[in-house]
Amino acid sequence: MTCNEQYEMRVETMDDMLLDGMSRLVCGFINTVHPESQILSGIQPDYPSVSKATVVGMPCDQEARDRFRVCFSKLMSQQITPPIMSGTITTRFWPVVDGDSREPIDDLFVIGIVIRKPTCLQPTLHTAITALNRQSYVRRGAYTQRVTPTVVYAWMISAVEKQKLAIVRAAEQDISMLQQIKVAATAADTAAADADN
Repeated sequence: MTCNEQYEMRVETMDDMLLDGMSRLVCGFINTVHPESQILSGIQPDYPSVSKATVVGMPCDQEARDRFRVCFSKLMSQQITPPIMSGTITTRFWPVVDGDSREPIDDLFVIGIVIRKPTCLQPTLHTAITALNRQSYVRRGAYTQRVTPTVVYAWMISAVEKQKLAIVRAAEQDISMLQQIKVAATAADTAAADADN
């Protein structure tokens, strides 16, 4: 797993995850085309190679986990607009296991923020509202960046190209099916002609 348009790995405290920067990161993932993205805290990317990582976990008991869920949900409802549909963002806590015994380590977890893109709605550009500004963000590679006219243009071109590709693929399937029908009809005609002779 790497830091990319679908995943972000970081090591920070639970309090750090409740700062303005998290709303920009979540906003970037929501505005990205992937159906699901994850922010994983408690995993240290092994730089410079971000294809490897070390699980370090985040210490948090049940009370801290419950408090984090409530605070994170409140932060997202206050700092992302338009409002996010219920179920779009979920908070998960995966227990860290001891490498030797394979037993969970008490109160040590990888915190996962799972972002699922709603599939039934028209695409919407979400905005993060922070103490300093109100700005839309997208995820490009391993980075969250502000939405600029250039980014919007590239996004629109990408969407148009995907639509064109889908139309071409559908036409190719139709042509393939028509060719199969033609072959089957020709074979049936040949069989009928042979039977008449």
